[in-house]
Amino acid sequence: MLQHCQDAAHYMPVDFDFKRLHRDAFERCESESIDYAVMEKTDQAVVIPMDAGWSDIGSWNVLWEQGDKDECGNAIKGDVIVNDASDAYIYAESRLVVARRVQ
Repeated sequence: MLQHCQDAAHYMPVDFDFKRLHRDAFERCESESIDYAVMEKTDQAVVIPMDAGWSDIGSWNVLWEQGDKDECGNAIKGDVIVNDASDAYIYAESRLVVARRVQ
């Protein structure tokens, strides 16, 4: 894994001021957790406790918890219209989304 990552960095193409990992070299890496493949095998790492206000977003509930809420508890992002809905996570990426409570 280390060699493939080093190759991906060494042969990376430059696109104006943006550098991209060399795709073919990086894709040769095995699909394995970096924790298992590297971190558990090194004696050159340290762990420093910190509170960075970061959350590992792993569910819709966490997205809602992390979002700014309106007066009804809705976490809204994008072009959204809400009618009588509460405590919802509503995300509009490319078009209008309308949310309404169903009774």
